[in-house]
Amino acid sequence: MMKKITRFFMLIGIISMAMSCQKEDSLPADNSTMGKISLSREIIGTRQSVELSCPVNISPNATGVEIKWEDDHGITAAPDKYENGIAYITMSWSTAGEFIAKCKVRYIYGNAEVKELEVPVTVVVHPSDFKSSFFGDSYETVVKDNPNGTQNDKNTYTLAEVGGLFHYFEFVDGKLNSGKTGQFKKNSVNPTPKACYTFFGSEFRSQENAHKQFSPTSVYKVTRREPIVPFTPTNEQQRVIDQFQTGTLLTDTERVIIGEMVDNKILCLNATLTWKNRKTETRTVTVSCWATDTANEYALLTAFGR
Repeated sequence: MMKKITRFFMLIGIISMAMSCQKEDSLPADNSTMGKISLSREIIGTRQSVELSCPVNISPNATGVEIKWEDDHGITAAPDKYENGIAYITMSWSTAGEFIAKCKVRYIYGNAEVKELEVPVTVVVHPSDFKSSFFGDSYETVVKDNPNGTQNDKNTYTLAEVGGLFHYFEFVDGKLNSGKTGQFKKNSVNPTPKACYTFFGSEFRSQENAHKQFSPTSVYKVTRREPIVPFTPTNEQQRVIDQFQTGTLLTDTERVIIGEMVDNKILCLNATLTWKNRKTETRTVTVSCWATDTANEYALLTAFGR
């Protein structure tokens, strides 16, 4: 009798284990889906924030859900928010080009992974005309895309950065028409006349690199300032001025010669880039450098226009 009871309970245990295994292996139906990613901007510029949103339908049978966004570098982040079945995140790009962003979801049941879904979107980023804005943007849009500035009036807006860098937005009829970036640089403790050429050249080369995809044309030019004492360049000084205006890199000796003329407030160095953007609109940027009235100090102005 005792053997029969023992066998009966062993049989019940085997049936229970079988039912338990069958329950874990037979996962509920999963109807989780994802929709198409939408962008908050139709045209996206460099450094502009854009909100990406993706509909994510989560099955009620999923016991665990993990939503992540992935940028073009493969870096993932949790959504900024998930509301009414939509996952949101804000991204921005510092360079122009085409980039892939993805919304990825992993659905989990118990300890078993049910499935992974992802939806990609191609984001086309255009070079901004000035800072984080396009020419033609409204005053309100410029302030939104370049916050924390000073609203002087409806024709100008100024944005200052750490280190003495400032950006000056200019408007015509309420639309952004041009912009200027200015900065001051102190010469070294032991100042050298060629420092201004280095300061100027570094900024202009950075602009050439930033717009090289458009194959811009370059024009170098010196402008005469009005010295207290009339100035007539020597043959060697004129040769160096002519050499500079061809766009050829100057030697150290030539940099000293032209630097002395800048230090003596005789010359201002200028160079202009001209190109057509993706919409075949003409764009220009002019870099200018001159000596200020403060000892051993240079002013650098980078003007963006069309």
